[in-house]
Amino acid sequence: MIAVCVLIVCLLLFRSPHKTAASKSAIAAPPVPGSALKIDRAHTKGDDKAQVALIEFSDFQCPYCADFAQQTFGPLVKKYVEPGKLLFVFHHYPLTAIHPLAEKAAESAECAARQGVFWGMHDLLFRNQKRLELASMKEWARELGLNAQRFSTCLDGEAATQVRSEGDEARALSVNGTPTFFLGTVLPDRTVKVTLRLDGGVGIAQLEEVIDRILEKH
Repeated sequence: MIAVCVLIVCLLLFRSPHKTAASKSAIAAPPVPGSALKIDRAHTKGDDKAQVALIEFSDFQCPYCADFAQQTFGPLVKKYVEPGKLLFVFHHYPLTAIHPLAEKAAESAECAARQGVFWGMHDLLFRNQKRLELASMKEWARELGLNAQRFSTCLDGEAATQVRSEGDEARALSVNGTPTFFLGTVLPDRTVKVTLRLDGGVGIAQLEEVIDRILEKH
């Protein structure tokens, strides 16, 4: 009788961690939007005819976003974006409570976009993340060949509405941190039906795995 009881206890001990792990996994699974995401106002890189899109919500003062921009983005572009397999979509989500310089940095990228050089400013902001003062942004605008007066005027608040609108969209999607990624299929109406969400810093190997998986279906 004692032996039977010991056996039952052992079985319960060995089984319970698997149940606990499954339960935690289910609770931690990030929500995927039920409706397709609009990308018509976002900044994109790649062929507009690509059938798969990767959407990033990012913060220019976030160190994990900088890691992605400097270490992962280049290989991702080379392998998937340049061959026309993937459309990359960038959205702003400055976490102003912990990154007080992020919102103005996002506005500077928007102001650069109004002169056709969003990605150039994007790269400079992440490359010089510890120098996100207004003076530095104006210096980089000159380096990029922007009209200094137009850029400065824009920084006085013209781009704030766009940045805050994208932040509102992130919160509506229950995005709580940066970077956050949504991967999905581009629909004929230029929206993205999301099939996977990734929260936090991800490397190229992890992205290759999930992107290849969805590309196989197309």
